[in-house]
Amino acid sequence: MKTRFLVIIPLIAISVVAVLFVILPMIGTIWWSSHDPRDKSSMDKWFDSHFQKEHYDIEITGMKDVYLLGEKYDFSYIISGYGYECGSKKVIFPDSDGDTTGIFSSSSCAANLPMKNFVFDAQRETGTTFGHVTLSKAGHYIVAVEFEQSDNFEPTQKGHDFFVVEKICNDISDAKEQAKCIVDSFDSCESAYLAQRFPENSGGTVSVVAVVESWNDCRLAVYPENSLSAHTPYNGIRSMCDDVRVDEYSLFFEGCNNAEYPPISLTHQNPRKCNNSLDQPDFECFVDSFERCNPATIFVTRYTIEGDPIFSSGIVIATDDSCFLDFVIDTRQDRFGSQKIEHRICSDVTLDKEMLTFHCDDGGIGVPLK
Repeated sequence: MKTRFLVIIPLIAISVVAVLFVILPMIGTIWWSSHDPRDKSSMDKWFDSHFQKEHYDIEITGMKDVYLLGEKYDFSYIISGYGYECGSKKVIFPDSDGDTTGIFSSSSCAANLPMKNFVFDAQRETGTTFGHVTLSKAGHYIVAVEFEQSDNFEPTQKGHDFFVVEKICNDISDAKEQAKCIVDSFDSCESAYLAQRFPENSGGTVSVVAVVESWNDCRLAVYPENSLSAHTPYNGIRSMCDDVRVDEYSLFFEGCNNAEYPPISLTHQNPRKCNNSLDQPDFECFVDSFERCNPATIFVTRYTIEGDPIFSSGIVIATDDSCFLDFVIDTRQDRFGSQKIEHRICSDVTLDKEMLTFHCDDGGIGVPLK
């Protein structure tokens, strides 16, 4: 018996050595032979499948930032991540009177269900959308979605706030008329919304959002975003302002509690709009305007293979002795992109059969024609 035991010990030791120095290297060789070692994505996928941490994300789809009073809104959501697709879902949104209502649903998880990568698109997979509401009161509202998988993981939440107003001033084509719209609305305490980019004489741009909140003692909320030139220090600073006025050349926000905004110049305005009545882009119009150094704008929406929209826009800005381009690309709704707004100042734009290309200091940025 003792002899048999002494024989077994070396056999176990030999087996361990074989696993460590023969079988595992063979598995590694097989894996590397089937995966290009330069292909980082394949390596990432292999490691992700074995070592991913549980996580969940929510995207709210179909919502705009502003609606006219009497305009219906509706929306849906996409839940994605690595974990369990089953769980409870809560959707809240304002009803026609502006009061918060909600819809709750739940699905239980099967025992010993493995975690996996998943994407649940409520509208595509079940045809479900929410809201379908025409709000009867101007105001600032929010829709929100919550996904709770289990007691072992914190609920995942996402919201989208939006305004309902009587006037959307950036529906007006002329920049000075847009400015007068927000001034007149403030003077008459009529709810209004302005979100527009203004080219400046100095060579910068101002991206401003202004809202006349008739539901909030007629206050005026203002904040610039992605602005260049003199307005750069105020990016993202939201203020409540006492007054707004416009003259022949500039728009002024005055008595603001968090910032003293420089005047927004309205000269070099009335740009040529290189989109038709159906909002389809005219690329030749835009390139021609740049070559002639005439102010112009173009807006382009393209979709990824997954159906996510990517928004691009360009402005030809003419100064006293030259012209340049202001380019913005918005990938916030691209689930597999950078999901941010990127802003560039560019020196040239070219057009070929497949691409409109903006030539900027850090390289070229292409916008597909189709």
